[in-house]
Amino acid sequence: MIGIDICDVTRFDRLSANDAFLRKVFTDAEIAYCGTGRNAPQRFAARFAAKEAFSKAVGTGFGKSVSCSEVEVIKTETGQPAIQLHGKTADFFCEAFAGKSIHLSISHEKTMAVAVVVLM
Repeated sequence: MIGIDICDVTRFDRLSANDAFLRKVFTDAEIAYCGTGRNAPQRFAARFAAKEAFSKAVGTGFGKSVSCSEVEVIKTETGQPAIQLHGKTADFFCEAFAGKSIHLSISHEKTMAVAVVVLM
């Protein structure tokens, strides 16, 4: 299963200053990581694209089974992006996709961010 999403970084120029939005969509760790440096809007947009791509890969979108704030983009020890699931989203994934692994690729450039999620 594959999910892909693309985000306009300029949306996150404004949204990255909206604390209520950030807390609804991102984890504290994501906010801490993305909120530093001049690339904050690109980082937020890429992580949002990854969350959307994951919801498309599992075929549910956001809602009852998958919560945006429970899909977290982390860095592995080698620096690669990865998805870590929490709460009811983790429970749903374990039940519906037992044995599947989540592979993530993200990229951003000036005004666009893209993410691809593959479930294997």
